[in-house]
Amino acid sequence: ALHRDIDSKNVVVNYDAREFKSVFEMSLAHYFKSQKIKFLYEAITFTWETKVYTPDFFFPEYGCFIEAKGLWHTSNRSKYKNFRDTFPQVPFLVAHWLLAREIPRKEYIIK
Repeated sequence: ALHRDIDSKNVVVNYDAREFKSVFEMSLAHYFKSQKIKFLYEAITFTWETKVYTPDFFFPEYGCFIEAKGLWHTSNRSKYKNFRDTFPQVPFLVAHWLLAREIPRKEYIIK
C-alpha cells in the first residue's frame, strides 16, 4: 500500500517500508522491484568542496546511479553539472519525470 503525506514543504510517499520524496521515485522503485532489479535508495552520498549530493538510486550489481528528476530548477542543474564535472567516472543516468508515462501502473492505494 502507498501512503502520501503532504505538508507545506515536503511530499513523503511510503511504499515497501521506505519513504520516497515523490510518487515518481516510488513508481521507479516499484518498477525496479517488479523486475527483480536490486537497488539502494539514497544510500550513497558524495561530498566535495562545500557541496553534498545523494543520488536517488544506486544499483550495486551494475555500479551505477539513477536520479529521478521532476522540474529542473537552476540550482539543481548547477549542482548536477558540478557533480558531473567533479565525478565524471561515476556511471550516472537521469530519469526525467516524463518517463513515468512508460512505467506500467499497478494498483496503488493512496490513503
